[in-house]
Amino acid sequence: MRTFSPSQIHKNTKVCLLSITENIGGQGQIETVWYTFDGSVPRPDNGHKMTSRIILKLSPEAVRVARFSNQPGQQNGPFRLRMDQLS
Repeated sequence: MRTFSPSQIHKNTKVCLLSITENIGGQGQIETVWYTFDGSVPRPDNGHKMTSRIILKLSPEAVRVARFSNQPGQQNGPFRLRMDQLS
């Protein structure tokens, strides 16, 4: 599970851009991560789907409450999210 703490988001940030930065299953494979905003566990039958071909554009408030996970799912292994902050 991955979350972002409030200290990771600069106070002047207006928009956050999130993307998956590592291949989980191998080069060229589309990776999938699920995310929620309500504190529940993200999984294929609960939450929203993000793939390695998507860049999410979210408010800092949404990022602070979001939870991200690739488990359970088709792929195993760690994943990293990249967050770019725009003011």
